[in-house]
Amino acid sequence: MTYASDIKMVSWFAGLAVLFAGCQGTIDAPGGRASGAGSGSSPPGAGGGAGGPTGPLVGDVVDELCAEAGSTLQVGRSLLRRMTRVQYDNTVRDLLGVGGDPASAISPDERMGPFYSNAQVPITELIVTQHREVAESIAATVLPRMNEIAGCDLALTVDDGCAIQFVDGFGARAFRRPLSTAERDRYLSLFNMGKSQVDAQTGSRMVVETMLQSSA
Repeated sequence: MTYASDIKMVSWFAGLAVLFAGCQGTIDAPGGRASGAGSGSSPPGAGGGAGGPTGPLVGDVVDELCAEAGSTLQVGRSLLRRMTRVQYDNTVRDLLGVGGDPASAISPDERMGPFYSNAQVPITELIVTQHREVAESIAATVLPRMNEIAGCDLALTVDDGCAIQFVDGFGARAFRRPLSTAERDRYLSLFNMGKSQVDAQTGSRMVVETMLQSSA
């Protein structure tokens, strides 16, 4: 991104801030218009009328947008952004105690100005494969410590108590929120499938691999 494009982006954000700042002020001020920023008042000699000779005033447009919004918070859609490689490394270090830079095996991050971000770059089949391979490697590394991560012995329990504790606890830390009932059931089924086909460690490894690749 060039210096000129950086200046253009800063100007765009500044204009957006001014637009939303226009929704501030005192309602029902004397004269029937809102006072304060965004009131739409025009300085003497500015033309007045239906916006003057050059079209609607900025203040009038702001007033109209604020009236349409009312008291309801308007939140636009936000694109799902893939973590940068540094963010991924920090996450698996905090989650599983895995050091180093495992995300170095993933394609380089997109750069926007001085910052690294993956907000625009498309997710290719190669990137999906790389994330899967990194998740598999990390899960294999922590396999001997699965009971420590779960906080109980996954192999000794005769019911799903320890597995539920593992799925709920690790899932809440990985997603930074409690799992929904549907998510818990899905990961518990995955664990039980690996446990029944091989052993409890395999089931826990499959859960860790899948959560590390999840977009949730």
